[in-house]
Amino acid sequence: MPGYNESVPLTDHSLPGKQVSARWRSGTPTIATSGASFVPRGWGRLSGTLAVACLAGQRLMFVKFDGKGRLRWTKAPARLRDFGRLRGVTTVGKSLLVTTSNGSGDRILRVRLRS
Repeated sequence: MPGYNESVPLTDHSLPGKQVSARWRSGTPTIATSGASFVPRGWGRLSGTLAVACLAGQRLMFVKFDGKGRLRWTKAPARLRDFGRLRGVTTVGKSLLVTTSNGSGDRILRVRLRS
């Protein structure tokens, strides 16, 4: 996006009230994270992670935080990098629904744990 400044932090500590800095950043250049949803129980190691859709990064990432909100790890499975720009993620039962945002031929993907 022309004129977009990635060097400016999202948390503005000059504003009144208590500010909390981000617990995770996607890096430089940004992978343009968009929608996110927590992964339901029953997904093994991925249970409770935050599933994050990425537009520029064209992937679905799983982000794990500990009980104090500190980043533990991130994972971006190769199989979820074949659909282009990902816009939204929502949890439906034990599945994730992920929307694409490629401009044409967009889809809603159902992602579930292999049994």
